[in-house]
Amino acid sequence: MSFPGRILFYLGTGALLMGGYKSSLLLRGSVIPERAMLTSIGKVNGTSNVHLTVTDFEFGKHIVTLKDDGTWQRVWIPLLLPDGSWPDRKVVLHSQHIKNPAQLNAVLKRKTVTGVATNFFQSLGKNQQEQFAPLYPNVNLSGAIALELDGAMPSPWVAYPLLIFGLVGFPWGIKLMFFPRRESPEVLTADDGQAVNGPRR
Repeated sequence: MSFPGRILFYLGTGALLMGGYKSSLLLRGSVIPERAMLTSIGKVNGTSNVHLTVTDFEFGKHIVTLKDDGTWQRVWIPLLLPDGSWPDRKVVLHSQHIKNPAQLNAVLKRKTVTGVATNFFQSLGKNQQEQFAPLYPNVNLSGAIALELDGAMPSPWVAYPLLIFGLVGFPWGIKLMFFPRRESPEVLTADDGQAVNGPRR
């Protein structure tokens, strides 16, 4: 396989995934976050905006996923209705920037939270659902909105060029890898100026 083709394939694949994700956020989210109560966002047919400021909620019991060295990797915090119940459409806040209990306590004092729904790229996976199960044994979190705390909308000047590069680089890399350019037969010029194929005798 062509080495340049492999490089272009890998770069194109990454650009296609990341560019597609960022572009989808731009298409589905507003520049200024939509401000709404959790009761509204948590309806089955609630907002489709991925950029949200959530109000009128209380924090549920959180879990922390750890790195191999024992440091905090990501914190997951459910958003519950003011009476402590779950909305029909669950919302779970997550952040990889909370690194210790002090930072977590600061977040838990907030009255509103702003973030971006990241389900296409970072959702509440099976491992996290299993960690939540002892805390909320009868709650199905498989379809929960994963809201990245303080997440920002991407720049169109980055998202769209990245997507275009992926759309071009990915198939071009495949072409170079599996359908390399064939060398044309050698053409030599005879003494009389006429072109002939093959070695000269």
